[in-house]
Amino acid sequence: MNKILWILSFVVLTFFVAGCADQDSAESVGETIDRSIEETKEALSDAADEVGSAFDDATEEAGDAMDNASDEASEAMDSAMEEADQTMEEMGDAFEDAGDEIEDSADSVEEETESSGGY
Repeated sequence: MNKILWILSFVVLTFFVAGCADQDSAESVGETIDRSIEETKEALSDAADEVGSAFDDATEEAGDAMDNASDEASEAMDSAMEEADQTMEEMGDAFEDAGDEIEDSADSVEEETESSGGY
C-alpha cells in the first residue's frame, strides 16, 4: 500500500515539475508524461509480482505444513496401532497361559479324584 502511495506521489510531482518548467514544447511535456506513466506501470507491475511471489511462498509453506502434520499424524497412528497389536498379543498369551493352568488344575483334580477312589 505504501508503494502505491509513493508511486502516485511521484506521478503527481512529475506532472507538477513538468507543468512548472519553462518548456515551450508540448511534445516535451507529453514525453515526460509518457515516461511517468511507463515508470508507474513498471512500479505497479513490480508490486504485483511481489504480491504474487509472497502468495506463492505462503501457499507453498502452508502445503508443507499440512504435509508435515499429515506425516506426523500417520506416524502417531502407526505407533498406536503397533502398541495395540503388541498389547493384544500379550493378552492372548496371558489367556492361553491361564487356559493351560486351568487344564493342568483340572487334570490334577481328576487324578486326585481317581486315586482317592472316586470321592
